[in-house]
Amino acid sequence: NHAGLVVFDEPGQQAADPVNLTSLFQVSAKGRPDRHQILIATSEKEHAIKAGLGDRPYNLISFNGYILKPLN
Repeated sequence: NHAGLVVFDEPGQQAADPVNLTSLFQVSAKGRPDRHQILIATSEKEHAIKAGLGDRPYNLISFNGYILKPLN
């Protein structure tokens, strides 16, 4: 009984090798997209993410600047 949700928060922050990040993206994108959702929050460059995912199905949402900001 798994909720089908996995969240990775900035895997590159752990000084992961680019090959390992690509493997993380590839393995995470396998399986049944209708049954699970993988969220990866990263500051990796968009081209690196796209290259890492290859032809796997994904939705990429990019933000400029910080997503979380202090309230004024």
